[in-house]
Amino acid sequence: MSKVAVGLSGGVDSSVAIALLHEQGYEVSGVTLWLMKGKGQCCSEGMVDAAQLCEQLGVEHHVVDTRDLFQENIVEYLVAGYEAGGDTLTLFAVQ
Repeated sequence: MSKVAVGLSGGVDSSVAIALLHEQGYEVSGVTLWLMKGKGQCCSEGMVDAAQLCEQLGVEHHVVDTRDLFQENIVEYLVAGYEAGGDTLTLFAVQ
């Protein structure tokens, strides 16, 4: 069977997707993006859940550290846009 990399947030949808693909015989691996820095990280529980699921399935799990890229290209961009009076819809529609 084919190899498939599945983006895992740790939530239900991506967890079911990787489990179904694994069950169907695909050679799957999970990939989780590490997005946020500092205290109150929104993604830490999801990363733990994704890692546990991959361990249960016996498949590889990779965490890609995108914290700097996310901070520079998303967070700082949005903060600057909000400070200039923009809103989320407008800021992303312009790109």
